[in-house]
Amino acid sequence: MTEESLKSYLIQIQQQDIEWNEIDVNNVVREMFDHIQTTDIELKEKLIEPLLSEMVQYHLTESALEALAKKCVDEEHLYKEIGDTVTRYKMTRAFSMYVIKELVERDVKDVFLSHDTFDLLKREVILYTNLEQDYRFYTEDMGWVNSVRFSLEALYAIVQNTRLNPAEYTQIFQTVMNKIFTAQIIYQYDEEEITVDFIQLLLEKGFSEQKIIDFLERVPAFLEGQKEKMTHMNYWNLYKNCKSLLRSLYIRLDLCENQPLLLAEVKKCLSKISFTF
Repeated sequence: MTEESLKSYLIQIQQQDIEWNEIDVNNVVREMFDHIQTTDIELKEKLIEPLLSEMVQYHLTESALEALAKKCVDEEHLYKEIGDTVTRYKMTRAFSMYVIKELVERDVKDVFLSHDTFDLLKREVILYTNLEQDYRFYTEDMGWVNSVRFSLEALYAIVQNTRLNPAEYTQIFQTVMNKIFTAQIIYQYDEEEITVDFIQLLLEKGFSEQKIIDFLERVPAFLEGQKEKMTHMNYWNLYKNCKSLLRSLYIRLDLCENQPLLLAEVKKCLSKISFTF
């Protein structure tokens, strides 16, 4: 199917000119993946992404969803040219993580993934989050490719899932903190708010408040040590991401009024960090 044909067909689906029972959804999904490198942002963001989300939620069989999960995490999709920071392959990786996010979010409600597939997605999301070095979130020619945000949302859903072993909370917490504490860019799309949601969810699930306090106690010394190793601009990025997270966490904890020790540690941490060179 050509790109133009796919776009026309998806518009018909979206406008309900075609009934879902008349659609070969598995074939449509294959075509979506084949055209994810499109330069037509409308096709990608107004048609492919929302319709694929609808298919994941309502129209694909469980066996098709299992196959889709395994397709997303292969070398040609989630890990396509991983480590690269300049090419359009970021679109493939971001789209794959978007689909994974949709799958694990649905699994929280319906528990349709096999245990093996759930464990596979969990491992691959953690690995991908650690490996991805391309922090581009939006470009004029690729559109929205914020795979970091998608991965944070996927990890949130994975922690929500009752099948996750609580012994794995620490690894996932560290993965999220490592990604937020980056010097490559300054986050701009509420990534710190998603991270605060994630921290609160962990606490609700029984994660040790003391482990978070211990982490925060190390932050000022960590920043001071990085100051000696980084350029002015890189340190500024790291500092701003750290401070944004701490401020958001402080506000949320202050409003909730149920974690006084953690709130006090966040306040202390904020008072100790600075941007002076």
